[in-house]
Amino acid sequence: MEGFAEYNTKLEQVFHLWRKDSNSKYSNHSNVTAAKVRELIDIATLRESGVFFTSENLAEKAINAFNTPIDDSALVVDPTCGSGSLLVAASRKLAIMPLASETLKKWGKQLCGIDLFPEFVYCTKLRLILETLVRGAEADKSLPELLNLLTNIHVGNCLDQLPLITKATHLALNPPYNNSKTPASYSWANGKINNAAIYYYELSLILKDGCSVSAILPDVLRSGSRFEAWRRTVEPALAMSNVAVEGRFDKQTDIDIFILNGLVDRQSFNTVEWQTVETLGTEGAHKIRDFFEVAVGAVVPYRDPHEGKLYSYIHPKTLPRWGEISKIPESRRFLGRVFQPPFVAIRRTSGPRDRHRAVPTLVLGKRLVAVENHLIVLTPRNGSLEKCRELSDLLKENHVNEFLNNRIRCRHLTVSAISEIPWRFE
Repeated sequence: MEGFAEYNTKLEQVFHLWRKDSNSKYSNHSNVTAAKVRELIDIATLRESGVFFTSENLAEKAINAFNTPIDDSALVVDPTCGSGSLLVAASRKLAIMPLASETLKKWGKQLCGIDLFPEFVYCTKLRLILETLVRGAEADKSLPELLNLLTNIHVGNCLDQLPLITKATHLALNPPYNNSKTPASYSWANGKINNAAIYYYELSLILKDGCSVSAILPDVLRSGSRFEAWRRTVEPALAMSNVAVEGRFDKQTDIDIFILNGLVDRQSFNTVEWQTVETLGTEGAHKIRDFFEVAVGAVVPYRDPHEGKLYSYIHPKTLPRWGEISKIPESRRFLGRVFQPPFVAIRRTSGPRDRHRAVPTLVLGKRLVAVENHLIVLTPRNGSLEKCRELSDLLKENHVNEFLNNRIRCRHLTVSAISEIPWRFE
């Protein structure tokens, strides 16, 4: 974080220059942190820590998504505040006073930020101080004196400070997105778990009814089959909810995100419309699942022993994209589920930036086939080769990309997403 500390030093210099001369040429310095951080900290470091800094535009969207306005009685909490973009955006909903000290004394009671990294906490404070100056307040006290007024912004693990967070009227959240093992036991997941799921779940348990929530979360929580149980667990506590699919986090980060907002309400059973897709076919149209059995290939190459009967074996590298294959060049012994041709194999690895989300290969022949788990297998319910060719044609259509880009924006297609694609051959 050495480069980030250097950036904080530059922000300090801006403050001192401002006190000498409040010329407007400094007025943009408090608004470039998210972009500057990306220049100062390499992407590998950010991925390892799961930290991705909220852009000004995304922060503004998240704050504007609150169900209730931020007024003089609000306490806005960002439990993983990073460089402070969400709190800066929230501060713009609060009044400015003639003196920076007057403003920050009030903001210090209404804005709460917590982060594990001291450099980030310090940056958040510096940005809020500069924000008061940008908005016309007079820098009437020294930097240390103004920093001390932001008493609710501090270093720590938010999961150790839940009593403070229970007081929130507004929760703004952009948690870490990395996976980690946790000693906690959850009914909705085990093993390595996405930290964003853990943070949102733990915080949702202690927020008071009526608290307005706006969370920036990785799309895998919205659309991934692994998180279906997580969605069922957290949604009953959130009323008046809305899911806004935002696409890619930023140009450097190949993670798609969404904003979840709503009001905490544990008095009634609520539901969240996680799958924000338009009906891309006619109302009541058939789906792929009506004509095909859809399953993930059963072979896990690094785990499954080469035992049992010998079968033809396919994986993504052996299959021609958009083509047909009858002579399969590889074979292996396997004890698990195998598939009878004809069937269509679709590559699971897929993202919203791909030209086609669902890329098929038609597998022909009479012999049973073992299929790697990086492929989704679609077997026609009527055994028809013609149905398989209709499916391959269907997957070329634009409406399939549109549907999948709304339905699932993480990097692996799921059985449920493929099953729900509208069938156009009526």
